[in-house]
Amino acid sequence: MKYSVSSRDQYKAYLLHIKPRKVYAVLGMVFMLIALFVIYLELSRKGFGKTSLSMIVAAIYVLFSIYIWPMYSMNKLGKQTKLKGGEIDLFLDKDFFTRSTEMSNAKMLYKDIFKLKKNKNYLLIYINDGLYIILPKRNSELQDAAKQIEENFTKNS
Repeated sequence: MKYSVSSRDQYKAYLLHIKPRKVYAVLGMVFMLIALFVIYLELSRKGFGKTSLSMIVAAIYVLFSIYIWPMYSMNKLGKQTKLKGGEIDLFLDKDFFTRSTEMSNAKMLYKDIFKLKKNKNYLLIYINDGLYIILPKRNSELQDAAKQIEENFTKNS
């Protein structure tokens, strides 16, 4: 089966990749609430001071570096790349899958998959902790392929 991965797909996969476990998400929200509370105390006590300004700048920086900059970088790299992979051909077998483009051909055994991460739109197939293959679940054929990869990974791991 053939599919392609757009810069939007890459960005959405990146967000799935960095998605924290629930414990870290709760801790992040607690820290943000504490920061907002400190800013509120600073503003109500003595007006707009250095502490509140630095916390606002830090919050903007975190949001920018996690959400805005990666999308800009992925779009820029997509425009700069002259040898675009175009369509990706995916072949599934019971012990391995093959992923082929115009530039490369890779065969991966299910037992060599490091881990899988998924949501309703994407399956990330990890080669190691930071390198993954994106499989969008755009249609029923790709959804079935994702399900088959998950089942074979579970059997062979």
